[in-house]
Amino acid sequence: MPPEIIANILHLEYPCNPPHLILPWLLDRLGLQIELWPLPDECSGVSIKINGKRYVALNAGHSIRRRRFTLAHEIGHFYCGPEEWRADRFAAALLMPADVIKVLVAKGKDRYKIADALGVSVDAVTVRLNVLGLTA
Repeated sequence: MPPEIIANILHLEYPCNPPHLILPWLLDRLGLQIELWPLPDECSGVSIKINGKRYVALNAGHSIRRRRFTLAHEIGHFYCGPEEWRADRFAAALLMPADVIKVLVAKGKDRYKIADALGVSVDAVTVRLNVLGLTA
């Protein structure tokens, strides 16, 4: 099943606004705990299992918005498998649903205001807009 469809189904099960508020529900549902670690800058995060407990370790040096995308990406591996591209597409669709992006663009919001509204980075919004064939 395409990662975008999985993200949409999860939002139907747990509707929230802004979309990133789904993350605590998913962590609980999957039995995951978050840790902030001093990782090398090129490493955004990793999923690990220690003594039977599952964790997502996020780079403590990254911004909250980048950590939020990384967390959604790591959750994407649980739903979509090990492929990085599938986890990235899942994270983008989970945090920036197409219908929400389209409404914000229709209201004349630029990529900076969209990023603020959704709690994600401007870079993430830029990529998502390109994937959706939209400009803001």
